[in-house]
Amino acid sequence: MRGIALLSASLDSQIALLLAREAGIELTALHFAGFFTRHTDRVVAFCQRHAVPLSIVDADAIFYDSLRHRRFGDDNVMLDIRMAMFRNAKKLLSDLETDAVLVTGEVAGQRKGTQTIAAFETIDRHTRLERQVLRPLSAKLLVPLIPAIDRRIQGEEFLGLSGRTRKELLPLAERFALTTMPGPSHLTNLYDEVFVERLLHAFRLTQPIEVDELRLLEAGKLLVTPAHELIVLGRSQVENEGLARFANSDAAQNCVLITPRNFVGPMALVRSLDERAHRAAAELVVKSSKQSADLPAVVEIHYRGTSREFTIERTSDLALAVELKLLG
Repeated sequence: MRGIALLSASLDSQIALLLAREAGIELTALHFAGFFTRHTDRVVAFCQRHAVPLSIVDADAIFYDSLRHRRFGDDNVMLDIRMAMFRNAKKLLSDLETDAVLVTGEVAGQRKGTQTIAAFETIDRHTRLERQVLRPLSAKLLVPLIPAIDRRIQGEEFLGLSGRTRKELLPLAERFALTTMPGPSHLTNLYDEVFVERLLHAFRLTQPIEVDELRLLEAGKLLVTPAHELIVLGRSQVENEGLARFANSDAAQNCVLITPRNFVGPMALVRSLDERAHRAAAELVVKSSKQSADLPAVVEIHYRGTSREFTIERTSDLALAVELKLLG
């Protein structure tokens, strides 16, 4: 019996994998890595320690596409993400054998949007994996798998967990010598409601954010112009350096970088080639520094290897910066 196990750095997914393997399933772990996920190094270490074959998939484009074309609205983006993960796992299942099984660490009732029995049924139905998904941590509460799979699994130690409690997992974690793992909210930024709101807003910009620009959402303070153009303001040296690197990358085709010329202050990246947006960002750079009390101030506007200077003479020249609003 062979299968694919969805694996993150969570205790749930790791115990589920080990229980399924003890039940006689030969498993390959599938991990989705990239901007949206965390702790891939822990996943690699787990698989090495337990001799589990591991396949790592770059999830950025997969998750981005699911979020841009989400079917279940703004309030339950993780349902679309789970379906995207299942669909990609299904492609690998078809290469293994007929009736191969997909293993997950999901627990019934753990999360309202994606981890309820009704949500399990919705995900399995939409991905055409009905009764082919094994959830060892809640298996005793769920409909049995198809007979061709069920009769080949020795699942006496599968559990009937429900809700958010994890007390029942601690003895298993000790038996498998697993250390404390981060909770779900630390495994992906998609459980962060503030981040998700910013991401969905970024899809509604005049130029919707692209997959190779996703890291801008965590690159600094995010603001939008009245014309819905994105400005990212550095808040530290690290963020300023990150914006400068991005401005020199292939992903910055429609971006300009604003830097202080005769004063110490932040940098700003503008996702627009519109002059009004550039001026608003220049004003923001000045206003966010001590130089706003000591005008004139000179900034440099950089675009694809060229640069030009722009001078702010008076306090009244800071009017456009006032129009900027926080993203999300």
